[in-house]
Amino acid sequence: MIYKTHKHEWKIIITSFLLAYILEQMPLPKQFIYYRPTWLLLILIYWIINTPNNINIGISFIIGIITDLTKYSIIGVHALLYTIICYIILIMHNIYSIQEIWKQICLIGLLSIIVNYIFYILNFFFIFILFIMKYFLIQLVIH
Repeated sequence: MIYKTHKHEWKIIITSFLLAYILEQMPLPKQFIYYRPTWLLLILIYWIINTPNNINIGISFIIGIITDLTKYSIIGVHALLYTIICYIILIMHNIYSIQEIWKQICLIGLLSIIVNYIFYILNFFFIFILFIMKYFLIQLVIH
């Protein structure tokens, strides 16, 4: 069944992504850098779960490319990660939607940790960034 998306729904989706980009780009003091939530990933997961027919792998790839450009990271890293997360969520959508809220929160936290782990592995191989365990432990608290 094909669902039609109303124009006001797209306005809300685009506005939420713009707000997430603004929150991701806001400067923080040095001691709070590791406590910054990945706003864009959280918004992307939210829209994939709530409107799986509107936000698909292609849109998550475009959002990932834009994220790579705005964060000055290696082109394609965030695009790859966001498409993987989108694919996993779309596959597990029926299972995910019937779970209790605490299980949904744990799954989102686990997906966020997986994304950050893969991101650091790719950056380690390409630009030799140091592995910081503190960053992954904080992700459990934030999400």
